Amino acid sequence: METEQTVSMQLTLEQIKFRNHYFFSIRDPLTGLYDRGYFEEMFQRKLEETLQNNLPLAVMIIEIDHFKRYNNIYGPQAGDRVLKALSKFLKDSTRRIKDIVCRYGEDKFTLFLTGASLSAVLHREEDLRERFKKIQETFDNQIFEEVSFSIGIAAFPENGSTKETLLQEAETNLLLNKNMKQREDLYDLNFHPI
Repeated sequence: METEQTVSMQLTLEQIKFRNHYFFSIRDPLTGLYDRGYFEEMFQRKLEETLQNNLPLAVMIIEIDHFKRYNNIYGPQAGDRVLKALSKFLKDSTRRIKDIVCRYGEDKFTLFLTGASLSAVLHREEDLRERFKKIQETFDNQIFEEVSFSIGIAAFPENGSTKETLLQEAETNLLLNKNMKQREDLYDLNFHPI
């Protein structure tokens, strides 16, 4: 017959196994960031929380520029290093416990900013870009210097009140930013020959 202590220890072990399983089931294995499933779940939860408390909420979608081409030129191992480096950079850039970074797709990441106004988020975007430039300067690896990213932002309540509208707005803004960068690249090619 099992003692009460034995049953208690078995429950504790089962709880630990469950927590470990849950922890790894919501994490991206390459980057260690939360995965897209967690993003979907958390986005809805964060949105409901902000609606209930009348707080602002913003989401950034961050995409590595020309990642497929980068992978084709330098190989998937170099691409993995870039994904890990950008993941670490984004995770280190989360200042508050409320900020959550997730891997959204192959070369896309999201950053939740709860309680941040649109102007604060725009300032945060610029801060990310400036800090990433400084990090690039500290690397001797020329390959890493070629990495850049584009960001699309959407904020509640300014850009919508549903998960779908906010994601669509962030994706639209991401595409606009990518298109502006491509135009700048064309300008550089046309007026600054190599």
